[in-house]
Amino acid sequence: MKSGLWLGPYGGMVELDGVQAAVPVSQARPTREVVSLAGSRFVQRARRGPREWALTFAPWGAPGLIAVLQAAAQGIVNGDVWFLDEAAARVNMLPPEFTAPRTMSSTAGSIDSLTGLPSLANVTTGQVVVMPLRGGVNYRLTGITTSTSGTTIGTTKLGAASAVNVVAPAGSGARWWSTTLAPGSATELTVTISVSTVRNLRLVQAVTGTTYADAATVWLPGQGTPCKVQVVDPERTLQQILTSGHGRQDATVTLREVGIPGVI
Repeated sequence: MKSGLWLGPYGGMVELDGVQAAVPVSQARPTREVVSLAGSRFVQRARRGPREWALTFAPWGAPGLIAVLQAAAQGIVNGDVWFLDEAAARVNMLPPEFTAPRTMSSTAGSIDSLTGLPSLANVTTGQVVVMPLRGGVNYRLTGITTSTSGTTIGTTKLGAASAVNVVAPAGSGARWWSTTLAPGSATELTVTISVSTVRNLRLVQAVTGTTYADAATVWLPGQGTPCKVQVVDPERTLQQILTSGHGRQDATVTLREVGIPGVI
């Protein structure tokens, strides 16, 4: 059964077949409490909470899948281990910290006439995010800008190739811009925003071919996928001993997010 979940070095990811429905995703944000002598409590917390995915496989019997998971758990995979959720990649691959920066003056702000959502602050000038892309898959990067038509608002760069300018489209005022990417092989996409007039960034993976789940004029929050993970040794449950001598077993594998999405 296809799951849309992929694991491995981003140049050699394999789809995780046999994953059961209802995958829990937990998030733990480290905190520290300090209580003053006067009795006041202060709580410090990390800026983000790393995620964990608990994947259940049933039945546990695909030799190739077992080999990949065991190699990742034992740390014998060449390079970092990445986890890709295709459903999330069709929403917005970019990390939330990059796609929706907010000012501290308001938690809601005014309503954006283009999106119908609460207005987001512009991305910081010079902001850079790096995302791994698979080969043979189409991607689309979109956003909103108020820059003058023809102004270079940023660049995209695939691996060691030359950077390609992203320019503000024709028109005036706040408007959408869009650019597509079609890497022939697995590579890294570097997105750099060079002006202070860009917001609502969104990077999505095509559903198939050049067909995307939504129009280029739709914004959805960042999901931070793919991301680097640690694979915890599989926990197995023996369900049945067969007369053939083979055992029927299920397994649960936990993936722990490491590093920060958007940073390679």
